[in-house]
Amino acid sequence: MVQRGNFNAFLNAIRLTLKKRTILSRNAITYAEQHLTVDHMLDGLVGAISYAAAHRPRS
Repeated sequence: MVQRGNFNAFLNAIRLTLKKRTILSRNAITYAEQHLTVDHMLDGLVGAISYAAAHRPRS
């Protein structure tokens, strides 16, 4: 995070990100492979449907 209006700090943060892009990319891919799976997505969908069904207004 950089302070609003601090252009030099912003520029340094961008430079640091570009310098570390290989490791950041590797970490992003690892996270995606471990957490953004069809099984996890379906678990979330089933959970949302179950919650909605349990909390729906009754007429």
